[in-house]
Amino acid sequence: MTKNHFQKFSNMKKTVFSMISMIISLLSCSDNSDYNIVDLSPSVEIEELSDSSLFKKITYFAYSDFIFASDVYNGRILKLDNNLNLLGTIGSSGQGPQEFIGLGCIALWRDTILAINAGALTLNTYTTDGQFLDKYSFSDITFTMDNFCIDNEGFLYFTSSSDDFPIVKFDRRMNRQFGFGEWIEPENKEFRRFLNSYLIAYFDDKILTIQKDAPVINMYSKNGEHLYKKKLPEKLFERRLLFKNNEQEKDAENLRKIYNLFGSITSINNKVYLTYIDHDDDNIPYMNKVVELLYENNDFIINKVYSLKQNNTGWFGTIVVTKDNQIIASNSSIQENPTISVYQLSDCY
Repeated sequence: MTKNHFQKFSNMKKTVFSMISMIISLLSCSDNSDYNIVDLSPSVEIEELSDSSLFKKITYFAYSDFIFASDVYNGRILKLDNNLNLLGTIGSSGQGPQEFIGLGCIALWRDTILAINAGALTLNTYTTDGQFLDKYSFSDITFTMDNFCIDNEGFLYFTSSSDDFPIVKFDRRMNRQFGFGEWIEPENKEFRRFLNSYLIAYFDDKILTIQKDAPVINMYSKNGEHLYKKKLPEKLFERRLLFKNNEQEKDAENLRKIYNLFGSITSINNKVYLTYIDHDDDNIPYMNKVVELLYENNDFIINKVYSLKQNNTGWFGTIVVTKDNQIIASNSSIQENPTISVYQLSDCY
């Protein structure tokens, strides 16, 4: 079989798989007494790219009209379409001006990709077509570069577990503006860093954070003013929280280090999506789930919960939602066959 014939066969197989999975997803809607639980199967799932190159670990996504994924262990950013076809790569591993010594989190601002070069402590910028623009050294390295979001004016908001503030604002040249937010002070000071580990997103012209360790949302203005706080119902996450409590009894020192509640946050329009790992009746981790929050009347409500089935193993560490109502998800474990998967969000209510 020639390479062209093999490619046509692969595309046909992907299309058939996509159609079958979509039918299964539409038939799998189910409610329980508390939440609208929707089971989804992948419409597309890949273990390698269309040029036959492999990826090992995708840790961050960014999205506009295309999907941008940080391929950390290959030191590059992938540019994909909504069916996960490779359109190009940005950057490479190395010590040159446009290369990465440890690719970190990424974000999009207009037609510019911003990417953390963690090993060199710089912010690298590229066009969405892959042209290198510039790099900026961090003016302040007293904080951890956990993850960041960018607002409509191009200011960056980093979460940090070692700064005087849990959120630090920078301009695009990495000049520090100010910090904001309040630390949570646990009885055991060793847990301070892990209790104050956040996911962050730009949403509705505001800065949204959620604790990785607990179902608590906070919203701030771009000037750092605290606007909103909400605790999501623990019942939805009770098996995961029970698992964490059981592990604490076994080894209290490791609770905050390993067993987070949430793994990823993304938003589009008036909805926010959070990933977490649920557990079975024997309290064994078994299912990736996504909570869809609807923002109405200045409040978040749980709209749906999606169970994301996959044909491989591992936990989804990052997701993004597209304008075509798709969840793009990547498992976070470094394994023999890591995957990127596409799920079509259901219309079931």
